[in-house]
Amino acid sequence: MPGKVTRAQFEVRENEVVHLPTGATFGSDPDDKTLKYIDSGLAGGMPSPEKDYQLHDIEEVAKQLLAERLQLRD
Repeated sequence: MPGKVTRAQFEVRENEVVHLPTGATFGSDPDDKTLKYIDSGLAGGMPSPEKDYQLHDIEEVAKQLLAERLQLRD
């Protein structure tokens, strides 16, 4: 069963967010919330208790965090 993706599992950086359990990285330009690149890390790979997350679930939270990052800077 896939693990639940939570906001607390992410590190928000200037141009990207990283899902810490899998290393999946989602990046955008500094003033844009549109994803420019995705490095899936270990997401969606071989299941294990600590790394069984679905990439699409991680991506949804990452998009929200990228969008909020811009709102906080305004």
